[in-house]
Amino acid sequence: MASVCTFYTDNLIDAVEERGIAVEVLLREAGLAPQALDDREGRISYDDYLNLWQVAMRLCDDPLLGLAVGRRFHPGYMGDLASILATAPDLQSAIKELVRYETVLQDGIQTLFGVEGDEAYIEYHCEWAKPEVLQPVVEKDVAESLALAEFIVREGRRDHNLVANRIEFRHPARGSQEAYQTYLKAPVYFGCKANRLYFDAQHLGLPTHSGNAVLFDSVVEQLAQQVDDSVSSQLRQYLAAALVDGVPDIKAAAAHFNLSERTLQRRLSQDGTSYSEQVSRVRQDLACQMLRYQDCSIGEIADRLGFAEASAFNQAFRRWVGKSPSAYRRDPA
Repeated sequence: MASVCTFYTDNLIDAVEERGIAVEVLLREAGLAPQALDDREGRISYDDYLNLWQVAMRLCDDPLLGLAVGRRFHPGYMGDLASILATAPDLQSAIKELVRYETVLQDGIQTLFGVEGDEAYIEYHCEWAKPEVLQPVVEKDVAESLALAEFIVREGRRDHNLVANRIEFRHPARGSQEAYQTYLKAPVYFGCKANRLYFDAQHLGLPTHSGNAVLFDSVVEQLAQQVDDSVSSQLRQYLAAALVDGVPDIKAAAAHFNLSERTLQRRLSQDGTSYSEQVSRVRQDLACQMLRYQDCSIGEIADRLGFAEASAFNQAFRRWVGKSPSAYRRDPA
């Protein structure tokens, strides 16, 4: 089950308290225990996290609370990942490692990074939750990405103008176009295929204001020791985002990681698994989440998970959990 580190809620909590709402009220209205966020090393479910945002928007009477919170970015909200910001030698290095280790903070949204021609993009992907429910979190992540980039590149210098080329959201607008552009300083589009932030690829080479390549390598090595950085873990993140376009074959997956097919197979074997097992695991996890949190049909879920027919999905799901998708939807226990 997807989850969020408790300290990653600090930015939201601080913003809510600044608006005169006590954290005890927020937690009570969200159905969370008063001590739910006390364990700084603990995690809460992503479902609780999304609900916390919905309640916060209602209490603050602000449908664009995510944008406001994202623009309040400070390294202190990043936990151990703040060390990446402090040492990355350039913007591209920072983005790649933040994406690689985002599960330290949360694993409900998969962040993808890519380059298309002269543009780079960051994509915020989650297949199992409805776009309108994800709205404040996705908007927070986009605004936070922009604020983060400004912090690590422009702190102490003002010779670069880091402006997004455009921003695309899957969800509908919750405020005026002017309000969105005030926060994001870029053209914003809604009802798109994916949540993406586009910017000039030439910005990737911009040096950071405090980069140190030696310390950066050390930081990344330390994070790798803390996090499940196995190829199977990375593969699951890739598959979760890729399945919407069909099941990629192992050759395509290997190419994504700049590996040969044989090398990928060998590394998965070292992890005690196989490519087909990882595809099944990701499909099962996403199927269970979508049945619980979305109201789309069984056929739509089958299609999103790359099954040619709903009957094939039904058979696979019965094999995974011992009951039909319809029965699981009625009673997930």
